[in-house]
Amino acid sequence: MLILLLPILLLSTFVNGQQSLQPCTQLISSSSHQNNIFRAKLSIPVIRNENRWQATIKFTRPVAEFSVKNATFSSADMRSFVLRGGPLVANTVLGLNFQTRYTGPSSTLFIESVHFDGKLVCKETIEVTPTNPRIQSPQRKQLKYDYKTVIHNSLLFYEAQRSGLLPDDNRIRWRNDSCVRDRGNGFESLIGGYYTNGRTLKFTFPTAATMTVLAWGILNNEDGYARADELALAKDALHWGTLYLEKCHTKPEEIYALVGDVDKEIREWWGRPEDINFHRPAYSVTPNNPGSELAAEAAAALAASSILLGEDPARKNSHMRHAKELYSFATNYRGDYSKAVPLVAEFYKSWSGDEDELVWASLWLYRATGDRTYLDNAKRMYHNFRLSTKQVSEFSWDDKTLGARILLALFTLDEQYAREAEAVCDNVARNSSLRNPQGLYHINQAVGAIRYAANIAYACYELGEVLITIRDIPTNPYIQFAIQQVNFILGDSGRSFMVGFGNNYPRKIQHSASSCPNMPQECGWKNKNAPGPNPQVLVGALVGGPDINGRYEDSRDNWSQNDVGIDYNAGFQSLRNRPAEQRLLFALYAEEAGKSHALIAAVITSARPSSSSRAVPDDTCTRPHLSMERAAGKPILVVLFLLIAANLNLGQQYQNQNTQRQSQNQNQNYPEETRPPNRPFVSPTRRPSIVTDPTLTESVATRPTRFGGNVATSTTTTTTPRTNTHRPTQSTPSSASNEVLSFPGCGIREIRPAALITSALPTYEGEFPWHAAIFTRFSNSEQPRYACGGSLISKKAIITASHCVTRENGVKRAEDDITVYLGKYYKNEGWNPDRGVESHTPSRIILHPEYNKDNLTNDIAIILFGRYVTFTNKVSPICLWNTDPDLKKLAGKYGTVAGWGLMDVKRNSETNMLQKANFPVHSFEVCVRSKPEFFTTILAKDNTFCAGYTNGTSACNGDSGGGMAFEMNGRWYLRGVVSIGVPLENDQRLCNPKYYTIYSDVAKYLNWIARNVEGVTVIQPRSG
Repeated sequence: MLILLLPILLLSTFVNGQQSLQPCTQLISSSSHQNNIFRAKLSIPVIRNENRWQATIKFTRPVAEFSVKNATFSSADMRSFVLRGGPLVANTVLGLNFQTRYTGPSSTLFIESVHFDGKLVCKETIEVTPTNPRIQSPQRKQLKYDYKTVIHNSLLFYEAQRSGLLPDDNRIRWRNDSCVRDRGNGFESLIGGYYTNGRTLKFTFPTAATMTVLAWGILNNEDGYARADELALAKDALHWGTLYLEKCHTKPEEIYALVGDVDKEIREWWGRPEDINFHRPAYSVTPNNPGSELAAEAAAALAASSILLGEDPARKNSHMRHAKELYSFATNYRGDYSKAVPLVAEFYKSWSGDEDELVWASLWLYRATGDRTYLDNAKRMYHNFRLSTKQVSEFSWDDKTLGARILLALFTLDEQYAREAEAVCDNVARNSSLRNPQGLYHINQAVGAIRYAANIAYACYELGEVLITIRDIPTNPYIQFAIQQVNFILGDSGRSFMVGFGNNYPRKIQHSASSCPNMPQECGWKNKNAPGPNPQVLVGALVGGPDINGRYEDSRDNWSQNDVGIDYNAGFQSLRNRPAEQRLLFALYAEEAGKSHALIAAVITSARPSSSSRAVPDDTCTRPHLSMERAAGKPILVVLFLLIAANLNLGQQYQNQNTQRQSQNQNQNYPEETRPPNRPFVSPTRRPSIVTDPTLTESVATRPTRFGGNVATSTTTTTTPRTNTHRPTQSTPSSASNEVLSFPGCGIREIRPAALITSALPTYEGEFPWHAAIFTRFSNSEQPRYACGGSLISKKAIITASHCVTRENGVKRAEDDITVYLGKYYKNEGWNPDRGVESHTPSRIILHPEYNKDNLTNDIAIILFGRYVTFTNKVSPICLWNTDPDLKKLAGKYGTVAGWGLMDVKRNSETNMLQKANFPVHSFEVCVRSKPEFFTTILAKDNTFCAGYTNGTSACNGDSGGGMAFEMNGRWYLRGVVSIGVPLENDQRLCNPKYYTIYSDVAKYLNWIARNVEGVTVIQPRSG
C-alpha cells in the first residue's frame, strides 16, 4: 500500500509547477544493498511534457561503477552522474533503476542530492551500508550440514594442490616444495601455480578459469568470507593462482599453456610431485601459434583479481598490465590453443571456441577499469559472434557464455541479455530430464558431473541476483536449485562427495600425491593399485560424482567419477558463501561462528607470548638468521579447541590457526608509516633478533649480540634488543656524495616475490646468485662451519660484516681459516662444481679501519679472492647502491634479505635451504622509540639503519653479513649488511624477536669500497 501511495505523495509536493524540497528518501520506491553494491529505483514526478530530460544524481563520494536502465549517463568525477533520456508525458512518474558499486571495508555511501531539469528535487543523505545487515542465525540444531567447515575444507583443498615453494604456514603436512625447477623455454620461472587435477601437470587454461570464478565469488561474497574468518585464505588461494598466471605471461604476446611431461607423468609415472626429478617441458602460445581462448581467460582472471587488490597498488597495477596485454594478444591473434599445443587436447580442449572468452574478458576488464570501451567491445563481439543464439547447458572452465550473458545484463540492465541467460537457467533448474535419479544436475558428461552441477548452480544464482535488480522481484528464483545441488554434494543422496566431510565420503580418489604414504617412504604404481583408502586425506576435494543413472564407484581406477580438479570447487566455493540466510547457506553459521572466532582471536591475542626466540651460533658465531616462529601460540590453540569442540568440529583446528594469524596482523604494533599492506597471506612468523650494547643504561649493561662470529660474553644483566630502523640523514663524509659504478651485468636475476612479506620462504636455486656463504674454522682441529653470509660485488670481492671475520677480541681471523662458497643453496652441501657451487679462500680480509668490536659500529668488511670468480646463472654479482644515499628516502621501502638463519629460536633449529624475506626500513624516530636506550647509541651513527618487524619476522642468528637488496629498474642493488640485534634476556647468544635489526648502510662506504676493490670506480651519484 505504501508503494502504491508513493506516487500520489510525490505528486502532492508540486504546487503551481514548483517542487517543495523534500527528503530524497521519498523518491526511492525500492532499494537493496549488498556486498558494496547499491541498487535503487528513483521515482521522479513529471509535471509537464518533455521532449528530452536531464537528471543529476550526486553521491557524497566517488563510486567505482554506475549503471542505469532506460537512460544514458556521463560523469566527470564518478561522483555526480548526469542522466539523459527521451520524451516524457506530464503527470507521470519517471522511474530510474540504477546500480552503483563502491569500495571501502567500513565506508558508507550517501545520495547527496537529485536535480531534475536543472531544479533541485531533493537534498538529503541516504546512508547505504557497505555490507549486508547481520542476519540472526538459527540454532545449530536447525542446520542440515556443517557449512562453515565445508567452506574451510574447500580452501584446504586448494592448498593441497599447490606447486612450487610452499609458504612456512603450509597447513597440508603431507605436502612440501615440489617442481621448483619448472622453467620456460627462455629459462623463465614457471614455479608455482596449482596442479590442475589429480596428477602433476599444470594446465593454464583451466587454472585461469578457476581463478576468474573464485574472484567473482569473493567479490560478491566478501562479507560472507570475512564472517567465516576465511577471507584472507580465500584471497591467498586466488593470489597463488594469479601470481602463476603472471609468470606464464612471459612476453606481451606469449603465454605458457602447459608445464609437464604428458607421456611420462600420465602414462609412465605415479607418485608425489615432491619426488619429480626429471625435466618438465613447457609449451606456450605465440603469434605464430596463437591460443586466444587461453590469453583471454587469463586476462579475465587477472582483471577480476585486480579488483580485490586495492590495498596493494603495485600488485593491482601488475595484474592490470598483464590483463591488458593478454587481452590485446587474444584479440589480435585468434586461434585454437589446443591446436597450438596439441598435448592439451586430450585433457582440456576448448570445445566452445574463443568467442565466449573474448566477451568474458572484455566484461571483466570493464568491471576492473570502468572503461566503457571494453563494455562496447563485449556487446559488439557478443552480437557479431551470434552468442545470443548459442545453445548453452553448462558454465565451466570451457564455456563462459552464460557468465557473459549474466555480466552483460548486470552492466547494462538490458532485459534482452537477462532473458537469454534466464532461458538457460530456467531449463537447468526446471527440466527434470537434466537430473539423475537422486536430483543431481547431469548433462551426461563423461567426466565430472559434480563440477558442472556446482558451477552452473553458482552462475544461475548470480543471474537471480541480477534479476532482482532489473525486475524488482522479491526473491532469487534459482535459490532452491542452488541449495538442492549443494546439499546433494554434501550428503542428500546418502553419501558425501566431498573428501573428508560427511557420511561415507570418497576414500580412494584418483589423486597420486594423496595415494602415497608419508615421506620418505617410496611411492609408485603399487600405491595406485593398492586396495585400501588413500593414506592422505585430500580434505575439501570434490570428486566427479555419479553417472546419469546415479551409479558411483569409489575407486582410483574410476577416473571419470573419482578424479578431482581445482575447477570443481570454484563455483561450489562461492555458493557456500552467500551472505543472506534466506538466499544461501553461509549465514547459517555467520553469527554464531563469527562470535566464536572473535572470542578465539581475542584470547589468542592476549595469551600469545610477547616474544619468540631466535638463536645466534654459539661459541663461534652469533649471527642473525631469517628466523621462523612456527609454534608460537599453539598451546593456547589446543586449549581453545577443546573448549569449543562441541561447537566447531575437527576441521576448525586449522581455522583457529588462521584466526591467530589474522589476529596477529591486526593487533601488532607496526610503526604507523610502515604498516604492511593488508594482504590475504599475512602470517607473521619471523622476528628481528638483535644485540645488546655496552653503553646502555645501568639495567642493560651488556655487549651486543652479533648475528655472526663468536658469541659475545655478556654480563648477568639482561640485554636490550636491536631493531632495524632508519637513522637521521647526516651524511658520512667519505662517500655520501659518491656513487659506485658496479661490475657490468650486476644485479640481473629474477627474484620470485615473497608471498608472505612477514615470514621467510625458501628460495629456488640461483635466485640469489650474489649471496655468499662464509665458513670458518674456529680451531685448528675442526672442519670449517657455517658462520655468516656475504654479497658478491665483483669478480674478486664480497662484502660482509666485520664481526663475521674477527675473533671475539676483535682481531682479524687468518685468511686460511675462512672458506667462501658461491652458488650455494644447501648450507651443508660442500664444494660441488656439478651443481654450480664454487669455493674460494680469501687472499686478503679488509676490516673497516673504524670498526668497533664493542658496539659493532662500522660493521662492514671486504673479502678479496686470489682468483677470479666464474660467473654463471647461479653466481653473479649484485650492484652497489648508485642513487641518493639519504635515509629519509629509504624509510617505508621494502628490502629483500636471504640467509640460512634460525627457523625457531626456542628450538634453536636452523634451515639447510636458503631462505628469503622482505622487510620494511624504518625511520630513525621509529627505531629509537622501540628501544631508546639501545638504538640511540647505535643509530646515532650515520652509517646504519634499521629494518624488519616486531611481529616475529626479521634477520636473526646466521644471517649476519648477508645483504639487504632493493630492486630498481630491473636490477638489484645492495644497500644494507646485516649487523646486530638485541639478544634474548635468558640467552645472550640468541636474537630477540621483539625488536628490529640493524644494518650497516653500504651507501655510506662507497669510497672505501672503491679504494679496495678492483674494477670499482666512483662518480657523482644520481639523485632520487
